[in-house]
Amino acid sequence: MKIIGWNINHRYGHSKAKMPKWVKKVIQNKKADIIVLTETSFKVSNWEEEYNNLVKREDYYVFCSNNTDVGNNEVTIALNKAYFNVECVKSFLSENHRYPDHLEIHCIHKKTKKKFVIIGMRIHTTNITDQQKKNEFNTILKSVKDYENIMIVGDFNNYRRGFKNNVWCLKEMEKLAHGEDFSVYTPNGGSIYQNSAGDFSFPEDHILLKGQSVKLTKLYNYDRSFVNEEPDVYTWGKDFQKYKGKDMDGKNRFDNIKDPFPDHAIIEADFDII
Repeated sequence: MKIIGWNINHRYGHSKAKMPKWVKKVIQNKKADIIVLTETSFKVSNWEEEYNNLVKREDYYVFCSNNTDVGNNEVTIALNKAYFNVECVKSFLSENHRYPDHLEIHCIHKKTKKKFVIIGMRIHTTNITDQQKKNEFNTILKSVKDYENIMIVGDFNNYRRGFKNNVWCLKEMEKLAHGEDFSVYTPNGGSIYQNSAGDFSFPEDHILLKGQSVKLTKLYNYDRSFVNEEPDVYTWGKDFQKYKGKDMDGKNRFDNIKDPFPDHAIIEADFDII
């Protein structure tokens, strides 16, 4: 089976622009059995239409969280009906940073009859401290501690490594995950900058696995080939933002890919449930 995760950069629809239709084509061409999309929003004017036709509904279950009422983005998950029966779906309101944008689906794998939980999540990035980001992640880990086979996919908004005492870097994320018996899978490079490395790299998108019955068999490189669909938008090639230096207060400044054009690479993996 295959899973993909992709932050498609709706930003709560603040630009009022339409999502490019090729995003749906890229998703469909992956032929994934589990699709996790973060930062989706029905505030994007054509998202409801694209959501309804994201995949063939006779072949997939499609679910979405419910965060619009509290001013946050959604998580959308599609599951291949050939492999899973769905027991229940949980969505937690991500208000006041108590939870990240988060959707949790409890399934039964048809062949093995094993119970399996898939979680799509996005740690918030606006008006939030690094400690709050860490708390959001820890809240999810603690909430699923009694489940046996779990896959978490999403955008964690962390640095790869950090300076001394950095609260929300990849090492800190891994420390929390390992403490709850999760393995963390992260492709080389970054999901924002193609060739970034070291303390300032941005590998923000990860796959976490827990349980003896779920095995990752192949982790692909971050896929950013979709930039070829719209080279006038992706003016920095396969990088999704450009560092502009520091402002008068010494804070870093960036140019970013405008919404609702995806600004993260796709994370992709093959896995088995045994």
